[in-house]
Amino acid sequence: MTDFGAFLASVYKRGRPVIHVPSTPLAALDAAHGGKTALNVGPVKNYIGSFWEPEQVWWVEPLLGSAPGALFKEAFSELLKMALLTSEDSVVELAQSTSSTRELFLEHLEPMVQGKRAIVALDPREKRGLRRILNLGHTVAHALELHRQLSHGSAVAQGLRWALRWSELLTDLRGDWIEVCESILDRHGLMDEFEPLGSAVFEQALSADKKRTGSKIQEVFLSAPGEPVLLDLPLSKFVEMGQKVGWVRGA
Repeated sequence: MTDFGAFLASVYKRGRPVIHVPSTPLAALDAAHGGKTALNVGPVKNYIGSFWEPEQVWWVEPLLGSAPGALFKEAFSELLKMALLTSEDSVVELAQSTSSTRELFLEHLEPMVQGKRAIVALDPREKRGLRRILNLGHTVAHALELHRQLSHGSAVAQGLRWALRWSELLTDLRGDWIEVCESILDRHGLMDEFEPLGSAVFEQALSADKKRTGSKIQEVFLSAPGEPVLLDLPLSKFVEMGQKVGWVRGA
């Protein structure tokens, strides 16, 4: 609802002020911040949108704290994404904590939001390409949401695994970071099994991705936690990598 409300505020009477009061963990961490608003159109994610920064974001602790546990699980992969974009220490803290998913999320909510806001401040309207690093894991995630009906949290978790495995091949990311992140996802119930996508279906989903330019998509990789790398790669490479990791089949 933060996306819809902010989009409506951005176009109503050519723009009205908006204050977000997120009622879910995912909105509190992600959608309420950064000024991006978007609506899906048919099968295409985030196809219509605008930039409209809220005047304020209010966290109501009793409201957020009382959310069902499934919603904290849903948002946890976004928390790990922000930790991966922030620093090695942030990832290690998540790995070493014995707190529940709910407790760990609430403990790290504020610093991860501050991390996102710092990235957005460098490129508020995505004109310089700097804030595109926030798409870590989301190219594959959107395809899985659409064609395998995975929840957003489960899809982003798989997208992060994909990005990390590919990073090991392209940027020399140390393999032990993949093991650490997969253990974090597993402990918080985000290593769901799913039927692989056919290569034609996968390529069709990628073709509709808003990050596509011609026959290439700009994908986010990591050389280490806190060190994102943006690379433009052809769609054929995505299919090839998907088959290599077993998430895309031959047809």
